[in-house]
Amino acid sequence: MRPSGQDTTALYALAVECHHVSLNQSLGFLVRHANIVGQKPEVYQPSCNATIPASGNFIMTDHEMAVRALIATWVSGAATALATLILGWYTVETWRLRKTAEHQLEEAMKTVAESQRQTENALMPVLTLTVEQRQPGAPMMAFFFRNIGHGPAFNVNPKIEVQGTNLTFQIATFPSVLPNDRSIVEFRMGLDPQLKRIETQDLVVTLRQAKRPILIDVTYRAVTGKKYFTRHSVEIDEGFIVQFVEHKTV
Repeated sequence: MRPSGQDTTALYALAVECHHVSLNQSLGFLVRHANIVGQKPEVYQPSCNATIPASGNFIMTDHEMAVRALIATWVSGAATALATLILGWYTVETWRLRKTAEHQLEEAMKTVAESQRQTENALMPVLTLTVEQRQPGAPMMAFFFRNIGHGPAFNVNPKIEVQGTNLTFQIATFPSVLPNDRSIVEFRMGLDPQLKRIETQDLVVTLRQAKRPILIDVTYRAVTGKKYFTRHSVEIDEGFIVQFVEHKTV
């Protein structure tokens, strides 16, 4: 009696699964069992745990399930590792781009600051106190503020302080001093701006009798709006000693 197709399939599956035979060996196994004529086929008892269900579907062994689970674990681990590598690469590239952007921003800010500094220097006024003749060839001397800077000085506001005395003076303000130009310093005694102007020679006599150093400060603005401060020290004895003390931004 020839085995049925379902029995043959089951026997072939069991031969491959339980004995792990090669294809040729499996075919020989089937031929030997399929060519039995007139005899009842021997009942094959597999030595493994595989079974043939009534439906004919094959159930995996514990070993095969363990192998497949291991393979799935490896694939999942490899995918996780690859995703981690991609994320790490993306993080590093993002950090590099941020650093590059920060460096470019710093360089741009330095360029802007340097440009502003050069512009301010090109337009910065510097007022110095000088003692000069009122008119060329005239013997009378006077104090002047001369602008030795590159830009005009606006809202010029000078002040005078005679240290160690009660002498009070005022200096008239003036709207502007152009570069390489000068403006005469007009002194007035007391705090009333309507007082008569003191001539330089009279001021010199008064200050010479006081024998005290004089500080003359002046504040002014540049065309850029920045405010500057300049201080001079004046000593009057037999002549005039004018010292440039400081110049700064306020």
